[in-house]
Amino acid sequence: MRGSFADLIHQKGYRTINEMCEEFSIARRTLHYWMDSVDRRKLDFEMVGTSMFVNIESLRTLCPEFNERYLFVRRILKKKKNDG
Repeated sequence: MRGSFADLIHQKGYRTINEMCEEFSIARRTLHYWMDSVDRRKLDFEMVGTSMFVNIESLRTLCPEFNERYLFVRRILKKKKNDG
């Protein structure tokens, strides 16, 4: 049975998503990438508010403007990684 992202957080020893974000200095409403070790596939999430994560692929499909911004950020990150 596949667990939720929150279940994965608890398995890693954090009580809440916020607790994990504080430890890693993750800013709210910032795009982050997480590896779901259960499914062995990458899940993209954006933090909304204080504790809810929205699947990025859904936002890309529903909102063309978001998709353009997402692709722009991905290009920058890829370039920095290659230059680094």
